[in-house]
Amino acid sequence: MGESWNKLMGSYYKEQAKINKNKQIRADRHKEVYDGEGTKLKCSEIKEIHDAGGVILDLRNPVDYATTKILHNAINVPATNVLKWVIANNQINMNTPILLYSQDGKISESVKNDLLDGIDYKNVANIGSINWYSECSG
Repeated sequence: MGESWNKLMGSYYKEQAKINKNKQIRADRHKEVYDGEGTKLKCSEIKEIHDAGGVILDLRNPVDYATTKILHNAINVPATNVLKWVIANNQINMNTPILLYSQDGKISESVKNDLLDGIDYKNVANIGSINWYSECSG
C-alpha cells in the first residue's frame, strides 16, 4: 500500500503543480493587460482628439511598433527621442493635445511627468497601455 500511495500522491502533486503554474500564467497575463498606468480613453475620444489636431505618440521601441498592434494614426517616437521630436515638430506647440502610450503605460507616464510637463506643454495625457486598445488598433 505504501508504494501505491506514494505513486498516487506523486501524480497528485505533479498535477497540482501544473494547475498552479497555469493559474500563475493567467494571473501574469491579467496583470499585463489590466495593470498599468494612465487613463483609458474610448476609441472615439482618441479619434476626436486626433481629428482636432492632436498627436498620438507610441513610445515603444520600433521593433514592437512594427510587429505588434498600434493605435490608428499613432506615430512611433521612442521615449528617449520624444523631447527632441516634439520640439523639432513645427505643427506642435505648447497647447497641442499630445496622447502618449507605451507597452504598460509606465514609460508614457514617466515621459509625461518628467519631460513634457516639465517644459510647460499643457495638454499631455498618458493614455496608458497598448494592451487596453485592441479595438482601436490600426
